[in-house]
Formats: sequence, C-alpha cells, structure tokens
Amino acid sequence: MKGKLKHIEWKPEYEFQIETVDQSHRKLVDLINRLGDMINRQACPESMSEIFFSLIHYAERYLIQEEILLRDLGYIQFDQHKEKHQFFIEKIKSFRDEFSSGNPDICQDLYDFLSAWFRDHILKYDKGIINFLKGKGIS
Repeated sequence: MKGKLKHIEWKPEYEFQIETVDQSHRKLVDLINRLGDMINRQACPESMSEIFFSLIHYAERYLIQEEILLRDLGYIQFDQHKEKHQFFIEKIKSFRDEFSSGNPDICQDLYDFLSAWFRDHILKYDKGIINFLKGKGIS
C-alpha cells in the first residue's frame, strides 16, 4: 500500500435532493470508507466477508429500488441504466470469486473499483436521472 487511504468526505454537492438516491449514495460512501479503514489497519482480507455481505445488501436494496423507480416512471434509458447496475453486480461477484481464490490484492482492487464507481457512475452518470426524477415529482 502506498499510504493511508483517506475517507471520502460527504459534500453538499453530492446531494441530489432525492432522499432514496442520496441515502443509497451515502451507503456506498460508507462501504468504501469502511473498506479503506480495513486496508489501513491491514485487517483485510480477514474482514472481507463483511464487506461482500454489505455490498450484496447494497445491490439488493438500493440498486434494485432505483431500478424499480426508474422502470415504473418510464425512464427512457432504463435498459442502459440497468445494464450498468448489472455490470456492478457482476464485478462484485468477480471480486468475491477472486477473494475465494486467495488473490492478495483483492482489497485494494475492490477499493479502487468502488471509488471509481462512486466517482464515475454516482457523481456523473446518475446525475442524468435526477432531472428526470424531479420532473416526475420525486424528492
């Protein structure tokens, strides 16, 4: 490890002002920070099962909740959005499989993936759905 991993500090500009979406994004930031803490304490991979359990719960609760909302409201790019979520889920499964195979770099690799997902999907891609949701009266 190059140095201590820093927490992602939640900033007002991360807020989309849609409660369910913001709750989902805060949960992901919490998971990333917990994984970073484990890496910093060198307690990874002993604690990875907790992270994988939390990521599966995150996907089952928040990603599916978001998909149902978008589908029910007729979001025109729903299929593309769902595909991105499916990619996320498949990557988590792949990381879990690598962890089971004894990959020593899995903690850092997973941290890097989740951080990039937050930066690229959550902060950039998801912004595209916010105007749609607000236009449908969702808050």
